Amino acid sequence: MAAETTNRADGLMRDYLAALFDQKQVSLVERQVDPHFELAALVAKSQKHSDRPILFSNVKNTSFPVVSNIYGSESRLRTLIGAERDGFCQHWSNIVKAAAQLDDDYTNLIDGPYDLESGKLSELPHITWHEKDAGPYITAGIVLAKDPDTGIPNLSFSRGMMVNNREIHCCIDSVQDLGNYRARAESNGQPLEVAWLIGASPLIFLAACTSVPIEQDEMKLVAQTTGKKVNVRPCKYLDLLVPAETEIVIETRILPNQRRTEAPFGEFNGYYCPQNQGFAAEILDISWRKNAYFHGLLCGSREDMTPMHAMFAMRAYRNLINDIPGIIDVACNTTLYCTVVKIDKQFEGHAQQVMLNVFATNPHYNLACMVVDKDVDIYDLNDVWWAYLARGPIDKRTLLVNNVPSGYDYRGEHFHSGRIGIDATAPYGRLEEFERTTVPGEDDIDLDDYLTQY
Repeated sequence: MAAETTNRADGLMRDYLAALFDQKQVSLVERQVDPHFELAALVAKSQKHSDRPILFSNVKNTSFPVVSNIYGSESRLRTLIGAERDGFCQHWSNIVKAAAQLDDDYTNLIDGPYDLESGKLSELPHITWHEKDAGPYITAGIVLAKDPDTGIPNLSFSRGMMVNNREIHCCIDSVQDLGNYRARAESNGQPLEVAWLIGASPLIFLAACTSVPIEQDEMKLVAQTTGKKVNVRPCKYLDLLVPAETEIVIETRILPNQRRTEAPFGEFNGYYCPQNQGFAAEILDISWRKNAYFHGLLCGSREDMTPMHAMFAMRAYRNLINDIPGIIDVACNTTLYCTVVKIDKQFEGHAQQVMLNVFATNPHYNLACMVVDKDVDIYDLNDVWWAYLARGPIDKRTLLVNNVPSGYDYRGEHFHSGRIGIDATAPYGRLEEFERTTVPGEDDIDLDDYLTQY
């Protein structure tokens, strides 16, 4: 396992929040907030001005404090995994590769007591996020399930419509490993056991965001990152071991051959998905740690997109470094559909090769690719577009690929088709002609050392 890294949250989400509080990086809302739209409105408004987490200590109709935007900062994600500036893709890619080699003895079974309380779904915050949502939703619930045949655990995300104390209606995409598990269990007339983890540790959250082959276990990423075994505890009614530090655990069974009305719901792409026939998750038990936090995520917001961007960038990075020289870093910026690649340009047509490789990485999401030189900040689209507009003719540095379908879109099959590539690099061998102006010492300046107010 990897050596331990400092300045990172290895265990409880509440410890991570406490550290952020100590660093004065959390916005606190102490007045009572209505979970029906008002809480979501505050989350949306705050994220337009800051990437700080926001904590609601007094939410109407519940005793649980709600935290949001924990993962809405690229720099916080890099710190969580111990990566240097601009090094998320390479660092996390190395962790994913090494974790695949870990043996199965990576967990530590905690032999109670677990300091747990039990209750009902109605006691949890019921947050309605968007105007036309069908009801309150669990949006940051990590779903833990096991492969029905191999028993390998899997972490993923699924939204959950909070219906009553007996059921959650959930949307499970057929292309997910979870969808594969559900279909196989149903074909045998069996329910699929699923534990919903709300407020899991930050590294569990990042592991759930990561796509690995179906035969691999995402929780090994946590062990590889921390250099320590993952503490787990048994469920009360399910044959599952859940991360012991999780704030809230909902034990459910996805019932076979049972469909329930679910949605509309405001999805990550800024549109409502229409009403559909989802799946019935029968609630068997709900437990939480004393003074537990409820994590709520506004879909399509900074917190939703930042981790997703990072993981899709890492996937593109891994493909690129295997096939093409000169790859420095990759980012997905502003929208999930745009990938930006930083290269050390080595030949004519280098940027075009990068674009085609990126388009092949994930045809559902990589609809646009921009390639830049090593002196451009790929996390700043203003800088990226400056490079495109300032380093050559704009009409000769685009690549259009026609008739390439994407995944299914709510507004009709293949609504998004085709790809666009933008070469924002300087002409090969002439980068020195486009040397950028710099101010010596700017990067070393800490304004807090000079200004009393700014």
